Amino acid sequence: MSETFSGFDKTETYPLLLSGFDTLEVSYFVNVPSSDLDLEDLEYRKESLKANYGDGFDKVRLGTETFALKPYGRDKYKFVLSNKSFEVLLAEHMRPSCRVKFFSEALWHEGLQGLMDRFELWCKSLSLVAFRPETVGRADWAFDYHVPRVDFSWDDFVSRVRKDNAYRESGVVQTFQFGKSDIVVRVYDKVAEIEEKSGKVWFYDLWGRKSSVWRIEFQLRRDALKSHGIGSLESLLDLQNDTLFHLAHTHTTLRRPNGDSNRSRWPLHPLWDALQKHIEDLPRSGLVRAFDEKKALDYRLFKQSQGIYGHLKGLMALECIRTGKPASSTLREVLERLRPHLEDHHHSIPWEADVEKRVRAYEVGQW
Repeated sequence: MSETFSGFDKTETYPLLLSGFDTLEVSYFVNVPSSDLDLEDLEYRKESLKANYGDGFDKVRLGTETFALKPYGRDKYKFVLSNKSFEVLLAEHMRPSCRVKFFSEALWHEGLQGLMDRFELWCKSLSLVAFRPETVGRADWAFDYHVPRVDFSWDDFVSRVRKDNAYRESGVVQTFQFGKSDIVVRVYDKVAEIEEKSGKVWFYDLWGRKSSVWRIEFQLRRDALKSHGIGSLESLLDLQNDTLFHLAHTHTTLRRPNGDSNRSRWPLHPLWDALQKHIEDLPRSGLVRAFDEKKALDYRLFKQSQGIYGHLKGLMALECIRTGKPASSTLREVLERLRPHLEDHHHSIPWEADVEKRVRAYEVGQW
């Protein structure tokens, strides 16, 4: 894709070589303890690795995927599994119980939808069932441009953030970074990054070239994603273009100085103009920032049902003492045994009135 922009002293062309997701981290709420995962075997393998001074990994086949099992945990997750496509962190008694990082190479070669389908198939193969929607913890979007000549510097960027930085190699700036926490925008020499750090030489085939490629990257973490209405993968796909439009126009821009004391009135650099025009052509919903009321309701339902579940344990303990019978194991049996105690308090007319009262209260923000 190549676009030419006028309105400057010299017409310049910045072909867009590649655009899409470069990194994605997602947390899943799945039933790890009751799945078909052999947790005892994983624990044994992990401890065996640690006994050998924690060196290397154990190759394991789990459902439809083969992983390298690491001898350590991470961030309170007991098991770390990885292959070329994604890294999976698992825990038995945490929520979320599964955290997944989709790797760059797989995202560019298989696409996000392909990886989502593949991960869903893996979950099904092990009876890993979701009991809550997943949440996106981090998303990185990349736009790779052929930049034949670097004619911009640090002073040409206009950003609303207070924290920024530049990284140099042999005195030459290779990375401009704006922001350090929930939102980070980077503009950097991707070829230099590959040669000096990542080694992702497969990008050369995707680009069709091995030189003069700069990347514009937007990285958002959970709080920033939530502020743009993004929580689940579905909302990410629905709202990503609105989010990118907002960031490319208001967060950070690349300009060409023209002597105006107000830097925000400087004309756009043709590279940023190309970026904005590309994003403007993507389908959008019109939403820039959002609060999803359904998520708030889901959270209240979850917290209240959690509290009720705890009270049911207390009721069952008293019922066991009263009858001398052991505790019921399934939720259906629990509710059946406790039904008489609940029916002592249930009267349909006041129940309906009280529920309706609470509905009205919630509708006007009083609950």
